[in-house]
Amino acid sequence: MPRKRPSILRQTSLPKTLWHDVPHVPGVDKRSQHEISGIEWRTAQDWARGGLWPGAVGEALKAWQQIVEQPRTRVFLPCACCGRHPRALLQEAMDGLTTPTARRLLNLIGPLDDDFRRHTRMDPHQPGGSPWWEQRLPLHD
Repeated sequence: MPRKRPSILRQTSLPKTLWHDVPHVPGVDKRSQHEISGIEWRTAQDWARGGLWPGAVGEALKAWQQIVEQPRTRVFLPCACCGRHPRALLQEAMDGLTTPTARRLLNLIGPLDDDFRRHTRMDPHQPGGSPWWEQRLPLHD
């Protein structure tokens, strides 16, 4: 009677990961994604007060893309669960990453920031201490 190879047995007995549906950041390499996931996991216990959660950077990037596409209707779209702006979440992540990974993430965010600036104007009524993305109003055609 032939027996199964150990590699086949290991493949069938591995449990599915709990976070297999966690959105990853499209466009970054595996090492950068691993570092981003590490920051998300380390700060996940206190995500409501300022930390991140698994998949937070991927979700924030997607939300920031939506805001940039429609600045007229979504200038101030905070995260539904914690009330923070998606661009603020991305900035928090970049502040905690090493320089190479933060640069890779900034390479994805930079063109979106430029588009957002092109399609918005400064709001003279916003306080000067708030982040630049909160000081913008959509342009009127």
